[in-house]
Amino acid sequence: MHCLNVRDIIYIHCESYLCTFVLQGGSRYSHSKSLNIYAKLLQPHHFIQISRNTLINVEHVSAIKSGNNNRKSALMSNGDEFPIAFRRWKELKNTIKLLHI
Repeated sequence: MHCLNVRDIIYIHCESYLCTFVLQGGSRYSHSKSLNIYAKLLQPHHFIQISRNTLINVEHVSAIKSGNNNRKSALMSNGDEFPIAFRRWKELKNTIKLLHI
């Protein structure tokens, strides 16, 4: 297991039982723990689970985009974009306001 600086993590995306950490600079690390474990550990560091399989670092959100049917998506600092689940939007919006991003 690698020792990672929390601030360098842009997001964590999971498929099946493999979670991939995407870091500033393009590095990627994979680990086989549940996304829920990482969500609980990283919540104090401004990470929010925006969908069933994606946990983002709010400090790395570049923009929030609105699409068809007012669906929202988060554009990350590395250019990757993820849809935001409707029920997660309010928490993300409030956190962004709190952090003045």
